[in-house]
This record gives sequence, C-alpha cells and structure tokens, in this order.
Amino acid sequence: MIRVSAPGKAILMGEHAAVYGRPALVAALDRRVYVEIEEVGSGPAGWVDLELPELGIRRRDTWEELSDHASRVRAAWRRLHSGIDPEGAELSEIAEREDRSQLARIAVGEALEALDESARDSIARRDIELRIRSEFPVGSGFGSSAAIAAAVVRAVFELAERAIDDEALHAVSLEVERRQHGSPSGVDNATVIHGGILWVAPDERGQDRRSLAITPLPIDAGRDVLACLEVYQTGEPSESTGEVVSAVRTLRARDARVFGNRLDAMEETATEFRRALSDDGRDRDARLAEAILAMRRFESCLEALGVVPEPVRECIRCIEASGGAAKISGAGSLTGPGAGSLLTLHPRPETLAGLGALSEYEQLEVRLGGDGLRLETSRGGAD
Repeated sequence: MIRVSAPGKAILMGEHAAVYGRPALVAALDRRVYVEIEEVGSGPAGWVDLELPELGIRRRDTWEELSDHASRVRAAWRRLHSGIDPEGAELSEIAEREDRSQLARIAVGEALEALDESARDSIARRDIELRIRSEFPVGSGFGSSAAIAAAVVRAVFELAERAIDDEALHAVSLEVERRQHGSPSGVDNATVIHGGILWVAPDERGQDRRSLAITPLPIDAGRDVLACLEVYQTGEPSESTGEVVSAVRTLRARDARVFGNRLDAMEETATEFRRALSDDGRDRDARLAEAILAMRRFESCLEALGVVPEPVRECIRCIEASGGAAKISGAGSLTGPGAGSLLTLHPRPETLAGLGALSEYEQLEVRLGGDGLRLETSRGGAD
C-alpha cells in the first residue's frame, strides 16, 4: 500500500494578484487530502480503479486511456494559450463530457508523461486501486486541486519506484493545475508541497516566469495575531476557479492602468499584513490593528475585481462595523451566493459567534502552518 497526504491551504493575502506576479502570504492547513494506491493484480493492459468517496465517484480506466486523455487535454490547453483556439472551445467540449474525477485522472496521465519509458512500461501492466479522500468541504477554496495533483503525482512515482524532488514535483503538479484553472500562479502547489506559512513571490533569478521564491515564516510568526483569525465556509462558488480568473483577466484587458494600480495596492497591503506578523518590537494590539486595516484594504480590492458576491459583502460589512475585518480566501465567486472560505480577524473573535450575519456560515476548525506533502507509507510499508 502506498499512501501520500498533502495539506490544504488558506491564502491570507495575495489571491488573484499572485496570478500577475505579485507576492502572496499563504498557510498550509492541518486538513489534508489522502491518496492511496493498492496493487491488486497485473495483466497485458493494466487498469486503474479510481474512487472519490466524497463525490460518489468510482470509475475504471486503463493506463493507456489515462495517458491519452491527459495528452488530449494538454494539447487543447496549449492551443488555447497559443491563440490557435482563443475561445477554448475544444477544452470546454472536453470538460463538458467529464465528471469531477478529471483532475485526478489528468494527474495520473501527467505523472506518466514525466516518468522515464522503463517506469511507464512497468506500471502500465499493473492493476491498481486509487482512492482519494479529502477532509475539505467541496468548493472551500482550500486548494484541494493542488493537494490532489501533488499527492497523486507523488504516489504514482512511488509506485514506479522513482524519486522526484520538490522542484520536479512542483513542475508536474503545476501542469495538472493548469488543465484545471488555466494559468495558475503556482502558489497553491508550493504551499501544499512545503507546508508551514510561506511568503511566495516571483524569483527574479528564475528563467521561467513561473519560478517562485519561497520564504518560510518562523513557526511562531504572528501567533498572537493569528490567534484572532477564524475561518468560515460561505458555500461552494457558482463558478470554477478558472472561470473567475478568466473574468478578472477580462477586467485587466479593459483598463490595464487601473488594474495595475490595484495590483500595487494589493501587494502593498500583503506586505503590511506580513509586517504585522513579524516580531518588530510592537505589542500585539498595534500589530493586530495593522493586520485588520490591511485585510480591509485587500478585501476592498477583491470586491473591485468583482469576485465577492453581494451576500458575502454584506456579511463582511457587519464584521467591519463590529471592529474586525474579513476577506474571502481563494478565487471567490462572480455571482454567489457562496464564495468559498472566508477569513475573519477580530480583536475579540468570541463576539463573532453572536453576529447574525455569520449565522448562515459554518465555522471551520483549522490550524495554520500544517505539514507539507508526506509519504505516509510506501511499497515496503511504513515510511
């Protein structure tokens, strides 16, 4: 039995701006995705039984079918982003035929593509059961797609008895995410692989524009401020992350100058929030006040992008009126009513329990700074 787990993530600051090369402050969570591979036989054309119990999905594909499907989606994605199919008609047509298992199936296919020929030939004759269990609410904005992508790729490499380092794992799992979200920043993938609380920014030394510089924050950074942070679930967004990101890109095309100014403001407030978590000699109250102001300003930018639906905005106004701040964490939603996860920051978080505006949302018990991707068990047993 092979078992790999990866954490979810919460973006404290930086969603959407990170897509355009601005920094983000992201925390891994203690809720995880678990991927298990069990070999049950072999034959001339091996197969993969994929099970996602939370979604009620179970299906069987051969390794060859998974490889071919990933290749088709990869080619359609490249035609979209090269301008050959600018409307993405081919990619949309493929997506319409698929169920919610597509991400995991593409992850298997991309992992096969990244393996050497000998390893591919070896596992293509095996019959396996691939089970994926998630501790995240559906549509929470906790980065389950990045966690699934990284964990599935790592598990397939373990099955093939091949090593893969963090850099290569990030590259392959980012390819999987690109099929799901179009042009992700790579921040989610970095966080689920490394864990902790990270400041993720473009690496100016990198040749690839997706190269990231990852700076882990000290384990105790801002613990007194973050103790005032709570997480709520507002409901699954009406649109996919890719659709929301595409809509924001349309805004950029309409007025690049205004959009650029907004990105500057988002980067500035993300930097302020990071400073509020640092041990700079100020007491907690001063740093908490700075963090609340930064969160309010960043949320205002998100609302200007149109990714916070009206019911969630109304709730946030109530939280602000009570002396706190709140912002969505993740891509958000264009039409609502849900927008995924909502972060709240309040000097007296216990007072939020009596706030009527939050009564319709579920509070989620999560811990920030969870471990990164782990190989829990390998082919030989405990790791």
